[in-house]
Amino acid sequence: MDHWLLIPKQRNRLPVGRLCLIMALTVLMLLGLMAKAQALALL
Repeated sequence: MDHWLLIPKQRNRLPVGRLCLIMALTVLMLLGLMAKAQALALL
């Protein structure tokens, strides 16, 4: 196996909770923008 494919032993784990929170907030923001655009289109 190539050396660049090996994971270092002292590598920190990704903060999964923070990643999920960022993704959820992004989806909520996009839904809010779409609802606002639809409301403006109805005017």
